[in-house]
Amino acid sequence: MNKSEIRKHLIKGERDKLLLLLQKSDHPLLERDLLNLAGMDEYELGSGIALLRSEGYDIKVLREGKKRKYLLIRFGEITGDNYYRTAGEFNTPILLTSCWHIGSDGFSVQAYKELVRDVERYKVTTVLHLGDLIQGRGIHRMESKDLSEPKIEKQIDIAIQYLDNIPCPKKLMLGNHEEKLMGMDIGLNTPKIIAEGSRDTEYCGTVAKFLVNGKYTLLAMHGKGMTAYAKSYYLQKIWRELIERPNILTVGHLHYPLIQPDAGHRMLIVVPTLQRESSYLIWQGITSQVGWIILTHFNGEEDGFIIRRPVIY
Repeated sequence: MNKSEIRKHLIKGERDKLLLLLQKSDHPLLERDLLNLAGMDEYELGSGIALLRSEGYDIKVLREGKKRKYLLIRFGEITGDNYYRTAGEFNTPILLTSCWHIGSDGFSVQAYKELVRDVERYKVTTVLHLGDLIQGRGIHRMESKDLSEPKIEKQIDIAIQYLDNIPCPKKLMLGNHEEKLMGMDIGLNTPKIIAEGSRDTEYCGTVAKFLVNGKYTLLAMHGKGMTAYAKSYYLQKIWRELIERPNILTVGHLHYPLIQPDAGHRMLIVVPTLQRESSYLIWQGITSQVGWIILTHFNGEEDGFIIRRPVIY
């Protein structure tokens, strides 16, 4: 074999080892553990991951500070019970929040401080943020009226500072504002950058499945688009389109709280915002409801939650 053929042969061997390790693991693997288990260096790992992705395997990279974790999201036969791999696990109580829009005049520091107090008051184990952590820039045409901080790098720094003040692990999802920034400036994934710079913070991508209290599934995403008429329709539409239906579905984006029980003791949750009304929201006829939701317990038959609506000015 010539050098090119030898290299292809080696990459194929790395690919097989990696695939087996990722398939066997039901949780994200730290990069250092994956390197040790596979007996590879970083270049070989990168080559193997690239080859698997080229074959259609969906491999997610979760980032927490400088640490990287690898998770094989989908492989083999897709079924309704195992479409997404588990990206992590935590126990209740958990705090669900979304749409802070840091950089906007509407971001409520007062509400944020109350949220931090709630983390301590209710002994929250994990804060799950469902996207639109920062406002960005150039997202919509009326945005300049509401920007308090137009620099993206400054918005990122402020977000890191606020997250570091929360005394428990944080999980970040990608929102539509951050997604649009990625399209405008290729590769600028702000939640990933924020997770790399913040303590106990992990970036989990666009959609992620978590395990709650050891056995119940929670699917987290930001969502997009606006509801046509009834508020509940937004949740129902997402629910109908899911291939895998979790015990708990959490989405953000709409800036108001909604908890809708479904058949089989499932919970469908829309998470509110920390952003007061902006020129854009008023123009769209949207009334923001500042707050967050604390899921205090869940056992598949009974659940408890608190919808927090702090007084803000």
